[in-house]
Amino acid sequence: MRKPPTGPENRVLIANRGEIAVRLINACHERGIETIALFTDNDGAHAIDATVSIRLDSPAQYMDIEKIVDIARRGLCKGIAPGYGFLSESAAFARAVMQAGMTFIGPSADVLATLGDKTEAKALAANVGVSTLPSTSAVNDVDGVLKFANQVGFPVIIKAKDGGGGRGIRIVESSAEAERAFGEAINESPSRQVFCEKAALRGFKHVEVQIVGDRYGNVRHVFERECSLQRRFQKVIEIAPSSLTRDRVAPIIEASLKLARRVGYIGLGTFEFLVDARAAGESVPFYFMECNPRIQVEHTITEEVTGIDLVQLLLGVCLDGLNLESISFPHAPLGHAIQSRVNTEDPITFAPATGLISSHNLPAGPGVRVDSLLSNTTSYLVSDFFDNMVAKVICSGATYKIALRRSVAALRSLRINGVDTNQSLLIGLTRSNLLHRPGLIDITTLSNASMVSRIVGAGQAYLTKREHQAQRLSQAQVKASQAASRDWTQSGSNSGQLFRQGDKFEFSLGGGAPQLLEVTKLRRMDWPKHVAAEFLPVGSTEAKEFTLKRAQGATRHAKADKRDPWQVASPFSGILVELLVESGDFVAEGEVIAVLRQMKMEIDVRSPRTGTVKSIPEDIKVGEQIGEASLLCVLEPSASSKAKL
Repeated sequence: MRKPPTGPENRVLIANRGEIAVRLINACHERGIETIALFTDNDGAHAIDATVSIRLDSPAQYMDIEKIVDIARRGLCKGIAPGYGFLSESAAFARAVMQAGMTFIGPSADVLATLGDKTEAKALAANVGVSTLPSTSAVNDVDGVLKFANQVGFPVIIKAKDGGGGRGIRIVESSAEAERAFGEAINESPSRQVFCEKAALRGFKHVEVQIVGDRYGNVRHVFERECSLQRRFQKVIEIAPSSLTRDRVAPIIEASLKLARRVGYIGLGTFEFLVDARAAGESVPFYFMECNPRIQVEHTITEEVTGIDLVQLLLGVCLDGLNLESISFPHAPLGHAIQSRVNTEDPITFAPATGLISSHNLPAGPGVRVDSLLSNTTSYLVSDFFDNMVAKVICSGATYKIALRRSVAALRSLRINGVDTNQSLLIGLTRSNLLHRPGLIDITTLSNASMVSRIVGAGQAYLTKREHQAQRLSQAQVKASQAASRDWTQSGSNSGQLFRQGDKFEFSLGGGAPQLLEVTKLRRMDWPKHVAAEFLPVGSTEAKEFTLKRAQGATRHAKADKRDPWQVASPFSGILVELLVESGDFVAEGEVIAVLRQMKMEIDVRSPRTGTVKSIPEDIKVGEQIGEASLLCVLEPSASSKAKL
């Protein structure tokens, strides 16, 4: 067989990283297209199978249009595939690629300029008769937020005009919250432009329609997905098709096609809506939110219920001029699919976790698919520079019940060792009444902290129980002498049974005399991540609590003493962007004293009380990575201090 030609007509640069880069590289190779991948230090697993890999000097260069276009030009590429995130929605990037004589594998620069700006997209929707929620064109200050809220009533939402992935969105329930919310939203907007929208929360579902367009004016839909299970406006679990009836979905699909046709859409795109699921009857109120003019993280479940490879479809339309009239699209969804996003984070607080994934086991089996950069490596260092999603577990079946059952089994067999993940939340959700009755879910479901805590607790208990069952089965298969062994250090388990109720230990510290302790109660057993138990010193009647928790984002910086209310700690790991106080400054309760960058967000750290800055650790430096619970400053009560400028 003759090899496909190589050179400027048969090479694509992948302007992304992670699992989407892996998917794009593999898809190009299936078509006989060579690939150039980009990578940075300690983050190159996705580039292993690329034809050529180019090292970037820093993660920031993924956003450097001139740099990326120059690499592609010198690499004789015919196109650039941006995937999602980074520059995928940048009209300037698409225009620069086109001007360099290459193909941007996505919509045109003009379409991105319209749909990438949320206010422009909402204006387009109004022009074609698609309903939107009341909103402003832009707000420049807090007064603008309050003026709009007085017109439409609280709650309102402040949104970045160019935000994405849940960034730059803040709910404002009252006037007292407006200043904080405005500052946080504008800090997460690349252009520092925000607008306000009337909030539609309780009872509303997030439903999005997948569309594809070609260069001949053809636009098709590939059904819809439901993404209502979100935390902080970032999706956790998605399902396809949605829990709505086909009659209720039909007008939403038609609205999406109308919008896509109006702009002459080319490539893959997702049109997103809020749907009032409380409404009775066949006609359900729905409101256009925004368009994501790119491939989506959750495109996988659409592939599972249609049999269409969306990445290949994207490459065909953009690179080869594929005419959609030559493609047979299904008339109805072919089964059901559920995607669970596996993130390295605290499953209750959602604070991102960093560190080394030392080993992992990804699930497999009928109806089970995993998209992950971990497929290319045995270990991986999770940092604050990139998104903390490390895997997508996609399960499908002829019925929703089968897809859900497979999700539970797959998540149960998932192992990611070394860093905290949201596995307990995901399996708690898939076993809960919420996903067994998805009609009950709305976009506020995971904003209930006590509910999330209960779900995580149930999920962790289930995982621990299954782990113990597996351990007992393993012990039954070895000799009695081996079964009696407690050499937990060789178990390799992520949830080893380090302590058991009734065990006795000799404890000594710093060479002191050993003390005999008995385990009276187990509170949490998730070795080596988090162990909590109560110990009773033999001969004593007062039990003492013991907690051993692996630090996340551990650094050389001193840790704050959580028992001291005057010590201000970093609430999570991240890059210290600004330190706004000096020794001797007066700070009021709630005043911003530092700004941390966590993944792609900048988040304020506020003073927990009024006082004077007594001291700041000498090793705290702006621009450096600091760990969770690192000491930022020490306050002291004071009647008179110099005012902070």
